[in-house]
Amino acid sequence: VGFRLLPNGAESSGAASGGPLRQAEVQSGWSRSAAVSGLVLAGGAAVTGFAGWFGLKQHVPDPHAIDLYRRGQVIQKVSIYEDMGEAIKLYKRAVAIDPRYADSWAGIAIGMRYPVKGPNSRFSYPQEVRAAAGRALALDPANADAQLALISAYPKYRGWIESETRLRAFLGQHPDSALGNVMLGLLLLGVGRIEEALAAARRAIGLEPMQQVAWSLQVLELTYAGRFPEAELALGQARSRWPQDSRLWIIENGL
Repeated sequence: VGFRLLPNGAESSGAASGGPLRQAEVQSGWSRSAAVSGLVLAGGAAVTGFAGWFGLKQHVPDPHAIDLYRRGQVIQKVSIYEDMGEAIKLYKRAVAIDPRYADSWAGIAIGMRYPVKGPNSRFSYPQEVRAAAGRALALDPANADAQLALISAYPKYRGWIESETRLRAFLGQHPDSALGNVMLGLLLLGVGRIEEALAAARRAIGLEPMQQVAWSLQVLELTYAGRFPEAELALGQARSRWPQDSRLWIIENGL
């Protein structure tokens, strides 16, 4: 009549296994899961591909721009300050070749923060500092030199407490910044905290032994502290490295 009786407790082998239909359903379920997973993976790969296509990957600077930037860094770190204008020229050539090279924009900002010799010599160029640093940070928000240039830009009248706070926060994130320690030393020297300023200059020298401005700062701070034998020793070491530096000549004549 279309079915058969089984003894109590007995089951059809087909029922126990779920039968061909149940097996087909299981196989079909796994196939659907695999298909969904494959679509998700394919979608992720597509997003990654589009990100690369639309330029979301990190910018690779032009090799010629990198070379100009490195030459500017040598001048900026180890040369006398009369040559700072030469470093800025190299950075400007670099950004002319590659306007998306953030490090060179930051180099311009730091260079403009230094005293610059020339027909229109001034102690600092705050508008130019902010403009160049802004370009650098728009391209690379984590650029340390651009951040430092903005923190240390003039004028700081009536704002030295805020500047010190920002410099110390910067050095907390970038403890290996020799120039950051130089900027802190200059600020502390300006408010009469000579020993703290000297410690900052010596940290800078420890990080970059050929950081010329740190040596000048150290000699000046030792002089203001009345530690003349140490000042003369440090001055002799600096003069042996940079015999043409006018800052050292001025300090030497003041001893």
